Amino acid sequence: MGLPKVLSDLIGGGVLEGAATIIGKFKEDPTKKAELQAAADASAAEFRITAFKLEREIEKEINAQANAIALAQIAVNKADADSKDKFQSRWRPAIGWICGAGLTYQLFLRPLINFFAQVFHSAAIAESLDMGTLMTLLFGILGLGAMRMQEKREGKA
Repeated sequence: MGLPKVLSDLIGGGVLEGAATIIGKFKEDPTKKAELQAAADASAAEFRITAFKLEREIEKEINAQANAIALAQIAVNKADADSKDKFQSRWRPAIGWICGAGLTYQLFLRPLINFFAQVFHSAAIAESLDMGTLMTLLFGILGLGAMRMQEKREGKA
């Protein structure tokens, strides 16, 4: 009795041909691969363009909001400058006098008080002020921050 025809075909080479046919189905087609790659590249380029446009729109919105804030601050500053209220228009000089008095005490009066206390053998000493706070106040009043220096360098002041 012989083997059935199907088995003999499989053993005789049919298995290899069948496997080759199945594997051939999974083989990539170069033209199809190129089409898919081109579509992917086009999608990526479109995405980058859209992202770039959105970034520009966001930047414009941020700049518009920053400009609106700056204009509002300018309006407040102008209203403060034009104010007839003596207290409101003189707050900066008052802060300047307070800072000046603090620096005068810290740099001149305090050393003199402590000197005379030692000369007259007194146990009392004049307390020191927080110079960090005074210097921060002084720099703020005088406009000695980095932005002011930059404006001077650019010739805007």
